[in-house]
Amino acid sequence: MAELKYLQPSIAVVLGFIGFKMIVDYFGFHVSTEASLGFVASSLTIGVVLSLANKSD
Repeated sequence: MAELKYLQPSIAVVLGFIGFKMIVDYFGFHVSTEASLGFVASSLTIGVVLSLANKSD
């Protein structure tokens, strides 16, 4: 995991999204579970793929 240098920033983006989702939910707007899961999965996938692509250079 130490070789995946873009994984930590993608986890930070996920945590920021979760915080944003909690704040928005407090004000009465709901983000669907499917959209949340898609965002989290895409963010982590992009972080891993970028790390692996950059590692080969």
